Amino acid sequence: MPSHHSSGPPSAAAAAMKGGAAPITAEVVAARAALGDADVDTGELEAHKSRLLAAVSAAVNASPDAATDRALAKAVVAASKPQFDLVRAWGLLSGFEPDPAQVPPLDDLISGKAINQQ
Repeated sequence: MPSHHSSGPPSAAAAAMKGGAAPITAEVVAARAALGDADVDTGELEAHKSRLLAAVSAAVNASPDAATDRALAKAVVAASKPQFDLVRAWGLLSGFEPDPAQVPPLDDLISGKAINQQ
């Protein structure tokens, strides 16, 4: 599975996340270990995903002010783009995409090539 690294959240978002970073970091470590284990079933991977989403949500909800809320929202949207693009590319053949030329090729998304170009 390709690694998707971004340049990081905006500084206000990073500051707000410091308190919530430990649970996120711990779950990322656990989820990566599970991904590397061929014996882990889909249910366990889904549980890791749920715990990771809950940890991120808790950190976002703990933001101290409106400016930080906006910075966190921008960081979450930016971090969600690769997954959103992947879903759009998978469904491209259904014909519902208003501008198919704007969707990166599925092969590039799976390999991580499109993510590294953004």
